[in-house]
Amino acid sequence: MGPKIEAAIEFLEAGGREVLITSPELLGKAMDGKAGTRIYR
Repeated sequence: MGPKIEAAIEFLEAGGREVLITSPELLGKAMDGKAGTRIYR
């Protein structure tokens, strides 16, 4: 999980507004806010 968080932080520091970390099979639920990890700037 560490590399995913580091990449998310780099993305946000470069101007990104939101990161969603999830697995492909949970993408639909993650988009609905019911799975995954969201990091906001």
